[in-house]
Amino acid sequence: MTAPKFPLRTRLASTLTKGAAALSRATGRGDGSVIGGRVGQLVDPNLLANLAAGRRIALISGTNGKTTTTRLTAAALGVLGDVATNSLGANMPHGHMSALVKAGATPFAVLEVDEHYLAGVLDKTRAELIALLNLSRDQLDRAQEVATVAAKWRTMLQSEAGRTAHVVANADDPMVTWAASAASEVTWVAAGQRWLDDSWVCPECGSRIERNGEMWACATGDLVRPLPQWQVKDDGVVDPTGVYHEVHLQLPGRVNRANAATALAVAAHFGAPTLESLPRLSQVTSHTCRACPP
Repeated sequence: MTAPKFPLRTRLASTLTKGAAALSRATGRGDGSVIGGRVGQLVDPNLLANLAAGRRIALISGTNGKTTTTRLTAAALGVLGDVATNSLGANMPHGHMSALVKAGATPFAVLEVDEHYLAGVLDKTRAELIALLNLSRDQLDRAQEVATVAAKWRTMLQSEAGRTAHVVANADDPMVTWAASAASEVTWVAAGQRWLDDSWVCPECGSRIERNGEMWACATGDLVRPLPQWQVKDDGVVDPTGVYHEVHLQLPGRVNRANAATALAVAAHFGAPTLESLPRLSQVTSHTCRACPP
């Protein structure tokens, strides 16, 4: 990727972002992702948009598994070229700025995004793809907040930036399905839903959601589980052509195989061959993550 010709203000802001982050690390105050981005934005209020320009970007959001899925996606997409990513979990705009500055000119970026900031980050980055993992009160504070975030996502996907983004979404989560169904193009992944207490009522019509094994549907038929193109099966993943791929991970449990399925779906959208992406997933190591049990 040819280095973009940033405005002078953006170049200055990038230099200060690196400097502030390095100082933070040197003084033992953390990895510097947040303070670096904060300093850079003071100099260039359009820093995130300017740094995103010219890159093909995927945004990863949800209440569980964001960091793991971001790391797996960056690894899978890496077969096509260098990938900028905030793999340590600084998932708000200042962290995104620091990650893009640190990576330099890359053709791709995979950014973990806090679910509350997703609409704003999409508007600034004009990301090509958004992956929506789940919405759950086991991480959000209240059941009402789950519905609020789902409604914000749905509105986001009806915006100018949202209408041009491809969505990879969890077909097993009714709240995510409702939000993602507003998108122009969706790839559905059977990623499972471990927490059901926030999805007994249809967000479209208010009727009860009925479940029968993997299938679910609202009692009135206003919202029905979509047919997934990617799904977890045994120790692997089935792709949209029906081909089964065994997945080898250092991260245990079905939930991480579901994260891997999402990562492969995202990478495939960008043109990464699944057979080439698969070995890279095994290189992703564990990290501190309360939300990623086996």
